[in-house]
Amino acid sequence: MSLKKKTVRNLQFVGTAQLLNIGLVQLGYLILARMLTPDDFGLYAAVMVIFNLAVMVSVLGLDQAAIQSKDESEELLRTAATFRMAMAIIAVVVGLVAAPAVASFYDRPDMTGPLRVMLIAVLVSSAGFVSTVRLSKALRFRELSISRVGNAVTWLPVGIAAAVLGLSYWSMILATLFASMVALAVLWIYAPWKIGFHIDKEILAKLLHFGKYPAAIGFVVFLAFNLDKVVVGRLLGADMLGVYFLAFTWGTMVPNVFSNIVNNVMFPTYATISHDIGLLSKGYLKTLTYLGYLSLPMGFGLAAISPVFVAAILGAKWTAAIGPLAVLSLVGTCSALTSPAGSLFLATGNPYLSWRQTAITFVIYVVLLVPAAIYGGILGVSLLLLAITLISVIWVLHMASGLVNESLRTIGKLLWKPAFASVAMAAIVYWSSTLVATDLVTLIALVALGVATYGAIVYALNMKTFRNEARSLVRLFLGR
Repeated sequence: MSLKKKTVRNLQFVGTAQLLNIGLVQLGYLILARMLTPDDFGLYAAVMVIFNLAVMVSVLGLDQAAIQSKDESEELLRTAATFRMAMAIIAVVVGLVAAPAVASFYDRPDMTGPLRVMLIAVLVSSAGFVSTVRLSKALRFRELSISRVGNAVTWLPVGIAAAVLGLSYWSMILATLFASMVALAVLWIYAPWKIGFHIDKEILAKLLHFGKYPAAIGFVVFLAFNLDKVVVGRLLGADMLGVYFLAFTWGTMVPNVFSNIVNNVMFPTYATISHDIGLLSKGYLKTLTYLGYLSLPMGFGLAAISPVFVAAILGAKWTAAIGPLAVLSLVGTCSALTSPAGSLFLATGNPYLSWRQTAITFVIYVVLLVPAAIYGGILGVSLLLLAITLISVIWVLHMASGLVNESLRTIGKLLWKPAFASVAMAAIVYWSSTLVATDLVTLIALVALGVATYGAIVYALNMKTFRNEARSLVRLFLGR
């Protein structure tokens, strides 16, 4: 099977899995939002910050380094797996000891138990390292996709059942833990490996040398997308953190479905063709074009319907999420446009390219975060994150264009039509929403109006290109 056909099939598998995974989890959040309180979501959000930090510490860029490496030996996998598991154990032990202090920081003594239980999932994540790398290097995304679907299919019923039993925030903790175990079991079925621990110092040094840039960038990105939750939880309380968490989750959800698909499939694909700059340039620009046409209307559309969405789906207790949801949906859309560039940097062995940009924008973000929270609340934090994201998008696209011997102007020509159509569509949908009731029927009607309006505007801008790209996109996902 050719690389193109294999990539198309992988996009199909990963796309379906991402839609099911994100869709089922988000459906769970919506149902639980009706059953639980913002305070419950706030505690869960605080626990997930520490959990994600522990996972990041255990990874240290080894996943990307192992996938990018041309070394197919079992020794490399065992070396990376051993070091990764050792780092996971260290992270978990530190987390267990520090749990009471973290709970005290948030002024939530009841956070200690959930945090300690959640840390078990860090070890579960590390145990799936070898299976994930093997399947990724072989471009076997069908199996990886089934694992992710297993995660979502488990999360939804476990979370709802626990909430029905009155377990409040524990429902989301238990759902996440059990879902990770199911995902691991599926990985081991498709790519079993005999557990054994071994470290080759030379191999480890090479892996860490490559992984240091993804790890450093990942750490800064982690802080950028989690420090806000720490500040909100500390300064504004668990209730506001819960509101912000749900707004952030939904605001960045839809565009990130597409960016996750791109990252999971295109990184190993770009790595395969990294020696051919012409083919690499064509692949990057085409990926960015499709991503722009799909993600931009999602973000702007959600921003436009945020008042109706919150009122009809979440309920009155989540009204404070309307403004942040509208702003954060734009953050999700903008950040999605950088995902092909991130895969491009890693696949070509240039992970350091985005380091300076990430570090500088992060420093600006850190300096302004506390004032934004104090004077603007969760809406101020959301606006700050949007400003930083816009700067990052322009900077990252500029660096990526240089890597594939194109200009930023060329990228601008690819994205201006979907951007214009998305903004115009959002304006029409928002104006329409002010004239009608805020119920579920209205929400469905507004979504339909947005889809029709966006399609009509894009078609009017360039009929021939629209028809060709639409047919190309349909063929792509049908595997033709």
